[in-house]
Amino acid sequence: MPLRTFPARRAVQALRARSNMVAAAFGPFARKVMSLSALTALGQASFVIALPVLSRLYTPADFGLFTIYLSIVNIGGPIVGLKFESALYAARTKQEAGITLALSVLTITIMSGFAAIALFMFSRQLMGTLNPAARWMAWYLPFGLLLAGMWSASSAWAVRSEAISTLGIARLAQPAAMTGMQLVAGLTMPASGIILIGAHLISHVAYSTFIFSRTVTLSDLSALVPNRWSVVLRHARAHSSFPLFVLPAQISFLAVSNLPPLLLSLFYGAEIAGYCGIAYRLVAAPLAIASLPLGAIFTSVVSRLPHGAVVVPLARRVFLASLFFVAIPILLLGATAPAFAPAVLGDRWLATGEIIAAFALIGAAQSLGVPFMEVTSIFRSQALRFVIEFVPAALVIGSILLGGLYGWLPLKTIWLMSIAGAGSSLVGLAVLWRRLPAMVDSAVRYRAAEETPRQPPER
Repeated sequence: MPLRTFPARRAVQALRARSNMVAAAFGPFARKVMSLSALTALGQASFVIALPVLSRLYTPADFGLFTIYLSIVNIGGPIVGLKFESALYAARTKQEAGITLALSVLTITIMSGFAAIALFMFSRQLMGTLNPAARWMAWYLPFGLLLAGMWSASSAWAVRSEAISTLGIARLAQPAAMTGMQLVAGLTMPASGIILIGAHLISHVAYSTFIFSRTVTLSDLSALVPNRWSVVLRHARAHSSFPLFVLPAQISFLAVSNLPPLLLSLFYGAEIAGYCGIAYRLVAAPLAIASLPLGAIFTSVVSRLPHGAVVVPLARRVFLASLFFVAIPILLLGATAPAFAPAVLGDRWLATGEIIAAFALIGAAQSLGVPFMEVTSIFRSQALRFVIEFVPAALVIGSILLGGLYGWLPLKTIWLMSIAGAGSSLVGLAVLWRRLPAMVDSAVRYRAAEETPRQPPER
């Protein structure tokens, strides 16, 4: 009997043919995505593997403090940078990108300084309302805001510079280093939420330092020379649409995943923030592993080749990849979480499995939209992004307030929040898809008009 008739042989041939089809469809794009996804997955895997130990070293209250800190920092990070880093994707030349990076770093530094001054001025009033652990957390906030802003700026610069391998190594090292420090500290000293925060700060310093050291050249640094600040300030005025529209849009997007622990802790206690923090970390892991790399490579390609013949077909493939490799696995995770979570995390984390099931809806919806977040920055449609991101945030916050004020059980409130957020996110994605061809055509006409040489006036 010929070897090719064996089922195993036919299965191998079918798999190879399918792999060739994927490679032909995506080409170099697929290789870059898989490389970045693999490195990001290894970094996220370090946390998932260590989670059964971390959940026994630290209490839900410890993770609750850490989650509240992360919620403030993740939302405040874009605020201190005013989202000028998103202008890097629209930069047409390396010189313009360097000026934009200088503007972003300058803004992050100044705004973080204002946050530190405000904390110092109102420290007495603030400290009187917080418990001892939260008081220590408050002093870390200005540093956390600074490093969150630098994380965004360095990530955007790496994408703009096509330094995908550098970005991948950083995405591997940062969560792995943070998890390692949290484990060592928890095993060698009394565990607390402050230790979790300290490890987060140190790992973020290493992340941005590594990327900038590998990608910023002397010519890029020329934009930081004092006699160029006037150019930077003019650049800020020219890109005022980013703080006006992209900033509130990004805050709205981040509010969907970061405000719920804060608001839920106000109504139901600090432990619920810890449950939500662990639940969302698990649900968001596929987003970090696949959706963010897809978005990074998609943004890099579109910023260089903003033509309809490239953008629209590639966007379809990215959507299908997000659907089958991210959204559906997240929904499967949610369906099985109530059964496996108590066994993996321990009995005191029983509620986490039910919360993962609820969060899976909003996580799956976000996974479909995350790869296309920066398309509006490239095509200068910032107002559209604001509307798309603001509506889900308003519905999520409104759902939590409704449930808390009417005394609903925490899980009922979380389910309402997730359903409202997922539905509105999908509607926003549909609006973006409908507008995408028009945005591409408008951008092509705009660039063609800019590149057309102007004729001298007739005399």
